[in-house]
Amino acid sequence: MIASATSALAFLQPDASLYGQLVHISNVLTFLAVCGTMKVCYQHLTTLAAPASQQGRIFSLLNVLGSVGNIAGNLVATRFSEHETSFTSKGATPFLVTSSLFCTVGCAIVGVLCAPIEDGFSKKAILQTLAESPGTAPGMAVLGSGPLPPPPPASMMPPGQAMMSPLAQASTPAWTGVITLARNMAKKTPFRAALIQGKVADVEIEAMGSVFGTGAAAAESTESAEMPPSSAAGSAISGGGAPGISDAPRWLRRVRCAVPLPAPTKQAAAVHSSPGRVLRPNSGLVFARCAFSAPSAPDGPCIVVERALVDTGSSDCELREGLLSRLPELPIVERGVMYETSTGGEAYDAYEVVVTLDGHRCAAVLTVVPEERFQAGAEEPCSDEALLGHMAIAALGLMVDCPTRRLVPKAPEPGGERREGTPTYLEMGQLHVASSRPWAALPPSAPFVGPLSQMWSSYRHGQAALQPRWLPGTGCAMPLMLEGLPKIADAQPCDVDPHGSPIIPVTYVHCMFMSPFTPEKGGSFVNMALVDTGSSDCELRESYLKKLGPLPTVAAGVVYETVAGRHVFDSYEVLVAVGDRVSAVAVTGIPEERFQPGTEDPASDEAVLGLAALSALGLLVDCGQRHVQKKACAVVLRSAAANSSVADITHRVPFDEVAKKVASGSILSLVPNSIMEQASFEEYNKYFRAKSRAGVARLDGSLALYVMPCGEDILALKDSLYALGPHIPRAGCLIGLIAPGTAAVNAAPATAAPVGTATASKPPKQGSIIRLLDVSLSTCMSRLCWSRDDSKVYLAIGKGCYGFSVDTALVSHLWSYEGFAEDTRVVVEGSHGFLAVSSGRSIHILDANSPAKPRVSWPDAHQDTIYSMHFNYETGIIFSSGKDCCVKAWEIDGEELSLYGSCPEAHRDFVVALQFHSSSRLLISAGLDGLVRAWRIASTGAFALLATSADAHPDGITALCTNMAQNVMVSSGRDGNLRLWSYRPGRLRLIDSQVDVHAGWARCLEFDEASGLVVSAGDDGAIKAFGFKDGKFNCRISAANAHDAGILALQLCAKTMCLLSADENGAIKMWELSAGAGELVLKASIEKAHDGGAVSHMQFCSQRKLLLSAGSDNCLRAWLWHPDGLQAVASAAAEGGGILALQLDASAGIGYSADVDGGISAWKIEIGAGILKRITKKANAHSGRILAFNFDAASKLLLTAGVDKAVCMWQLDASERIVMVCRSSQVLQTGVLALAYDAVTGIVIAAGMSSEINAWRHSGDSLKPLPLDREPDQGEGLLVLRFDAASKVVLGGGMDGSVRAWQLELAALERVGQPVGAHQGWVRALHYDVDNEVLVSCGDDGHVKAWRRQGVALAETGTALRAHPDGVRGVLANGRRQLVLSCGDNGMVKAFEQGEWGLEACPDGSHEHGSPVFNLQYFVKPRLLMSCGMDGGIRAWQTDPATGRLRLLAQETDNKQPTLAMKFEPKNGTLFTSGLDGSIHAWRLDKDRISPITSVAEAHEGSIRTMYLDRRANLLHTAGEDGALRAWQLKGDDLHQVAELQEAEPSGFQVIAAHSGTRRLVAASADRGLSVWQLQGNTYRLLFKVEDAHVNVINCLQFDGEMDTVFTGCHSIRVWKIAGSLKQLLNLTEPFGKSTSITAIRYRPSGGLLFGCGSTGSISVWHYSEPELVLLLSVQSAHSRGIVSIVLCPEHGLLFTGGNDKVLKSWHLRGGLKAKGHAMEPRLWLRGELRDLARRRAWDRGEHPQRNTASESTMEEPQEAQPPAKEAPVEEKAPPVVAKEEDKATGDGEGGDGMSSKELMDLFSNPDLIQLLQKEVGEES
Repeated sequence: MIASATSALAFLQPDASLYGQLVHISNVLTFLAVCGTMKVCYQHLTTLAAPASQQGRIFSLLNVLGSVGNIAGNLVATRFSEHETSFTSKGATPFLVTSSLFCTVGCAIVGVLCAPIEDGFSKKAILQTLAESPGTAPGMAVLGSGPLPPPPPASMMPPGQAMMSPLAQASTPAWTGVITLARNMAKKTPFRAALIQGKVADVEIEAMGSVFGTGAAAAESTESAEMPPSSAAGSAISGGGAPGISDAPRWLRRVRCAVPLPAPTKQAAAVHSSPGRVLRPNSGLVFARCAFSAPSAPDGPCIVVERALVDTGSSDCELREGLLSRLPELPIVERGVMYETSTGGEAYDAYEVVVTLDGHRCAAVLTVVPEERFQAGAEEPCSDEALLGHMAIAALGLMVDCPTRRLVPKAPEPGGERREGTPTYLEMGQLHVASSRPWAALPPSAPFVGPLSQMWSSYRHGQAALQPRWLPGTGCAMPLMLEGLPKIADAQPCDVDPHGSPIIPVTYVHCMFMSPFTPEKGGSFVNMALVDTGSSDCELRESYLKKLGPLPTVAAGVVYETVAGRHVFDSYEVLVAVGDRVSAVAVTGIPEERFQPGTEDPASDEAVLGLAALSALGLLVDCGQRHVQKKACAVVLRSAAANSSVADITHRVPFDEVAKKVASGSILSLVPNSIMEQASFEEYNKYFRAKSRAGVARLDGSLALYVMPCGEDILALKDSLYALGPHIPRAGCLIGLIAPGTAAVNAAPATAAPVGTATASKPPKQGSIIRLLDVSLSTCMSRLCWSRDDSKVYLAIGKGCYGFSVDTALVSHLWSYEGFAEDTRVVVEGSHGFLAVSSGRSIHILDANSPAKPRVSWPDAHQDTIYSMHFNYETGIIFSSGKDCCVKAWEIDGEELSLYGSCPEAHRDFVVALQFHSSSRLLISAGLDGLVRAWRIASTGAFALLATSADAHPDGITALCTNMAQNVMVSSGRDGNLRLWSYRPGRLRLIDSQVDVHAGWARCLEFDEASGLVVSAGDDGAIKAFGFKDGKFNCRISAANAHDAGILALQLCAKTMCLLSADENGAIKMWELSAGAGELVLKASIEKAHDGGAVSHMQFCSQRKLLLSAGSDNCLRAWLWHPDGLQAVASAAAEGGGILALQLDASAGIGYSADVDGGISAWKIEIGAGILKRITKKANAHSGRILAFNFDAASKLLLTAGVDKAVCMWQLDASERIVMVCRSSQVLQTGVLALAYDAVTGIVIAAGMSSEINAWRHSGDSLKPLPLDREPDQGEGLLVLRFDAASKVVLGGGMDGSVRAWQLELAALERVGQPVGAHQGWVRALHYDVDNEVLVSCGDDGHVKAWRRQGVALAETGTALRAHPDGVRGVLANGRRQLVLSCGDNGMVKAFEQGEWGLEACPDGSHEHGSPVFNLQYFVKPRLLMSCGMDGGIRAWQTDPATGRLRLLAQETDNKQPTLAMKFEPKNGTLFTSGLDGSIHAWRLDKDRISPITSVAEAHEGSIRTMYLDRRANLLHTAGEDGALRAWQLKGDDLHQVAELQEAEPSGFQVIAAHSGTRRLVAASADRGLSVWQLQGNTYRLLFKVEDAHVNVINCLQFDGEMDTVFTGCHSIRVWKIAGSLKQLLNLTEPFGKSTSITAIRYRPSGGLLFGCGSTGSISVWHYSEPELVLLLSVQSAHSRGIVSIVLCPEHGLLFTGGNDKVLKSWHLRGGLKAKGHAMEPRLWLRGELRDLARRRAWDRGEHPQRNTASESTMEEPQEAQPPAKEAPVEEKAPPVVAKEEDKATGDGEGGDGMSSKELMDLFSNPDLIQLLQKEVGEES
């Protein structure tokens, strides 16, 4: 139109004066300038919009058109130069024609853009929608649109980022740009990239959305205030033209909800159509065309709104009152509902309405906007006639695409297929605009919200105003790439606002607002920021905004339209971060007083994210799930901008791996940017082809760029990439694939990580404390490993790896490397001193001799965190796995790490352990699914599953160690138990052979599994029969001259004992086999059955009496069998050069033949009609001759094999075509001559010329190899195989004329022994010193335990209780040096010495007792030992834990009756005794005297031999020789009977034991019986009983109620299990020698230690691991006349014994783990001391933590918890720290200090702390 006007002006000639001529010249030049500008614009548009490969042609076409225009212009100018009209002079006509042409074109364009069409949309909107939707497929619904934002100024582009015009992006379906590639930041080459196909899926932002509900179903709304009708804003429309109100809503029952409805069945009639408001071109909010109708008539009259505002910040919908009044009556949902707006609370009436939008329909809540707000000059003006709220959008199943400003249908679920045609967007550098509404004037009544203006006045006055760094104005945002920003920590969302009201269930995100000047310092974190697409800019609470410091002012006094009208705000520039994306946005402040309680206009949203920010961040809003998604688009340029504008190729992956990602990725063509880069392009192309791998450059998000050469000669790409279509380039470029590289967010590039330094440490000071590392407690996830020579230890902890030297005296720090981007979890040593370290999901190779930086790094080795690795010394192969359940094998290729092989789904859960044995190439894996699996790793890197454990470790496996030499494995689990596993390898074991059975080849072999009959025939014409039983051959029949020529075929019918044979001369003979008589009787014979040629193959079915034969005459013949002979019924000629093999499916009447030409034929046999015909043929079934043929009648599968070394399975389908089922992938060494198959087990066995037997397992459509270890023999190739699946016997006949039998043993993993309870909580780590059979474990309880394997049992050899109170993560053992190392969550490394078990008598520990000692009781806290004996005296002894010395504290000697039983309660000093007179006495120990309380005479008839005190229930159980069981309770000073056995045991009771928790009691009676009783009310109920539990009377008994295990002693020790009955697990006969009885036993459950004493005075200690007792130590003649009683103090390592020699002795128990020292960084050590001081102060205040009595008490006596010592060595046990619940739930938690602020402040009043500080860190510190 401008050209038209200027051309019209150009012909005007005002006059002939000089001024007129100048005006005329000026007009002409203006016209020419406009034309030149138009030409340049068209050329620039072509450059941006047209593909690079087509731009040359388009410019040529433009030049041609320009030439045509010049010619036409010259003709017009020449032809009409002299033409005159009535109103123009000569020379003006050409200009007038040109002006008319331009005017016509301009009018046509205006008409297209402005003229309305039938559906109500404008052509302008249609063109605009198409322009904004590049690549949108016709089938993809675009439900709303907005105008395209303008491009940013060049000055606002980030460095290194090429600016891309949004117009170009909108007008072409693909983008072009320059991508610079580099290999490890070298050989940088620019390439021009063009997007060919885009399919990158959207990725949900993790932990960003606060989901308060699901779908569109509403949660409870905020607290609504009931208001009078007159006070509600919506009540003004209740009369007059207001909508009518029906009785009740049809679908809705409350506000702030919406319900999806079925799609409309017909087009509703519009009673009114609103044209929508007129906006400026840059008003970029989201609008949609929708219809509103009444619930009573959803398909009836409706209101159509062309541009309804899409507002996710509003819960419900709004509609203009004048439009709503035209609808029928509406139901009212609620009156006077209080809604929160940007300026405070407003009350409205809520109606139910039906909303329809492009085929989507829902019932939603609607409020009314008064009509007067739309009038000119209104106080509170409004411009949006309709608004779609959050609930309606969710119920419609739509999402808001903020970057393109439109509504789109909801994407498929994660893992589903993405919609075709979804465009890929270039996000970096584009300015996203969502302008505020333009208003020419501010109404006089509009309030000015200006506290923030005053807040910043000090910065705007007196000094230069701060200018925005990125934003040109309000209503826009700019995406940025900034490094070094603080990580946003996730916070827990709240369910209520600051006023205590429930949060409205709309969409919120976590975000952080930062200053544009100091973003690295962090800023204001907002846990719940409202996602509001109806707001252009962001909002932030005033107090949060002040924390950011001085901010640039974008604009002052900006008018914003709100729900309550127009208001004025100042806007400031800030940075906002959501996830890993950052954007510069305009923010207005929310006054702080609105967040105070009781305010008039309350506010609950501390921050609001407007549409401009959401667009710049590239987010989509999913209202249904109430979260946001980030668009994983073309992010190559965005990622390159953060890495010196280079896409750095850091590693390579095989083409096969890339082929799997093609379907879900975006494809680029990469062409050299100029002729100068052609050489580099050729080098890249040659490099990737030579390596057969694609280069990988990591991008932001979860994406990676895969670079590879093009061409269909790469087979992996031919079937994947080039299957997409011919538009994929075949030559002349590189192919780039943007696809998900990992499931987790990519880590920072390796080049961005800080470089670690290797420093040599000074020799440490002598002593136990060694200065170690400066690591944070919050990052302590450690693993330890020995060097190969055991002289060094490597530690992976925090973000570093550290090396130490270890000798007998100390541990010295050697070097440190702390340059990893993520926490390290595993370090393993391999060949050449290389260390493999896992950091997050990355693998790094360090050289332990020069660890300045990693030699090799693979940044995204796995899709998630790596938890296990194994580095094999011999092969150099690295195995890794972790959270992604995938096991991978790697090789170090020079300076690169190459993928050797992988198994994607090795386990169903995390893989936590890997062990590899190079000689057998056996890999053992374990996972959190509780399974152990064995794999064979082929030389090609393929994984073959050998065996899976039948039993699963409950709750999952956490660690596993192996002894591959003995095929033994030890696993630990989250249940705290250790389990032993045994691996049995698969093998073929030769069990018997018959050599030289035939002279020549043994061609035929038949085997009847039921009778064990084996029949063979060979080249010598002989037939021999054997009986095969118990793995041995026994010859029964031998017919040496059965045929005159070599026998080629043999068939056996075991039911009729009929044998058919055929030879080279064409004779078929029928025999009767009499194995009992040892005879082979000829019944019939047919000579020249195949016209004199050889009969090469036969198949016989006795049920149908059908015989099928093939011969050298190339004919196939069918015979009918009868007792007297064979009758020919049909024949057919075989085409294709002859038949090599034959099989028969008699039930279907089908025969199969293997043809010479490599094909397979199927033949139809109809005996009655005498028809034999070919029905189908599979040509080229094998590439070469088929030599092995096998048909299975049960599965109808046909197996074939031949010279091409492949095994195939076939099946005849319903259309009588032979189709392949599966094919072996294993490469065999020779051709296959024989096959055997069992359909039940799916096992396929094949053999060939080399006598090697291979096995597979058929599963679905695959044949999985079963590697077998076969014993070497001297046999030649095998011609025939038979397999009995029931007995796993394989029979074969070979070329050497022998017949052999093998036993097939499949690989298996079996659990052996019983689980051993090792730790409370999870077992965190294991280490197995195979050479010395030493195993160490650690767990959540902080204990470190040492074990020794003896057979199928694990014996505990030492325990360091609470070695790491905060939890332990790694252990190492060196059995040769008796050394154990451990590393804990508290940052401390400790060393322990493992001592041998022993029992030493204390020097001053022997004391006279005055009589034989019958009973002993010991208690830890008072250090009190109680004893009683034959003289009736009761004695109390004070013990010294260090020396074992006893001091008599008190005694009672008045009682002269022998005391047989005694029980003591230390809490109140109460003592119970009983004896021969049947009475019970109660005593009280008070300091140094024992005084009587009460007694019960004749409590039992006869003596009371045993008692048990249940301290929890305060019950005393007694039993005596009268056979009675009674329970007593001490109340005050009286002893009352509360329960009694109704029917007494006739033989009486010897000993009893009980368990408080289950109220069960185990009793041994005098008749050798053992019984279990249940205390119920006031009686005992018998549960189980064993009559003859021992040979003689049971003397002693121990009961572990937690494990339901009973130990009994007589002349032997027996172990029993209560599981539905009493079951004997173990019988240890005569442990102290023949005729020596066991007088006392004690069992310690926590350590599994069993102490026993004998009548000869001997003491023995065993470790019990169900069902084994392992002897640890034995002491002979500890007492001279036998031991009667024994008691243990495990805390002090003391043992007390009393014997018939009237002596009381104390012993030191030696062995276990003793602390040698610990290593720790000073600050961490100081934290540990502070924590210990806090615990001691808690003890001083009387705050005793709960103790675990199960692990710290003797069998019968739970001890009191002890305060920690001020200097706590490892032997002194500090109070336990309860493991955090989160640590137990995830298996990946980390310990902390465990100190509150109050505890820390309380410490500073303790003088011990001051001394500690002065001692450790110096007086100055």
